[in-house]
Parts: sequence; C-alpha cells; structure tokens
Amino acid sequence: MPYVRHITDDVCSKRKVYSADLENGLGITTRICILIKNMPERKGDRYEAIYSFHLGDYGQISVQGAYLTTEDTYLSITGGTGIFAGAYGQVKLQQLVFPFKLFYTFYLKGLAKDLPAELLVTPSRHPPLWRHHQPLKRLIQGQLVLIILSK
Repeated sequence: MPYVRHITDDVCSKRKVYSADLENGLGITTRICILIKNMPERKGDRYEAIYSFHLGDYGQISVQGAYLTTEDTYLSITGGTGIFAGAYGQVKLQQLVFPFKLFYTFYLKGLAKDLPAELLVTPSRHPPLWRHHQPLKRLIQGQLVLIILSK
C-alpha cells in the first residue's frame, strides 16, 4: 500500500542550484513544505512552502506560498539580500519529477542593478531533459532561470 501523507506532515530539504544551462553550480536552496491538503483524485498534494535560494556571493532570495505538486505553481518572492536586496515578484515552479527535480523561473522586480550574465543564460538543450520535458522550451531568454537537481 502506498504511503499517504497526512495533513501537517512536513518536508524539509536542501538541493543544489544550477544555472539554466546546467553549466554552473550557483549555490543551494533550502525549503520547508507543510502539507495542507491531500488531493488523491489528482495524484498530488498542496503544501505551504518557504524557500531560501542561497546563490553564493550574489546573495539570497526568499520565496513563500502555496505549492501544488500537480501543476505549475507561482509563489511570491518576499525579499532578498546582496544583489537581490529589495526583490519582489513571483517564481514559477514547474514539477519535472516529483519531488526531486524542479525548474524555477524567477520574475524579479525591485532590483537596483541588472543581473550578471551568469544568471541570464539560455535554458539547457541537454537532450534527456528537453526530450522528456517539452514545456521547458517555452521559457523566455533573459529571465533568471534555475534548475535544481538532486543526486
């Protein structure tokens, strides 16, 4: 019998963060997700999530909101440090393989300076990733896009 998560179960994790072209490790993300609704009819769950993206010397981005495992989800960017000081906006979470692979597209506002070129790369054309995840081809160049992969 498959494991059924229970309301208020929490998921804490740390993942490596890579540039969207998968060429550079940029840092880590940490997250705390608390289950607020089981959705067995949709084969997924709804969580309240708190993320922190630690991007080395560039700084940190804080994110919070409801995370659905069954569809693309938008969470609020609640702030940042370093070059991300004053940041607000949204981050789009695309579930690639639950719960290990997520693709994040950041829609950042409120930044004092332009972002470094290292953070504004074209998403990877890595065949295994693109072949199985066609929606990634629709991402727009010029946004901060990161992919997080587990070991």
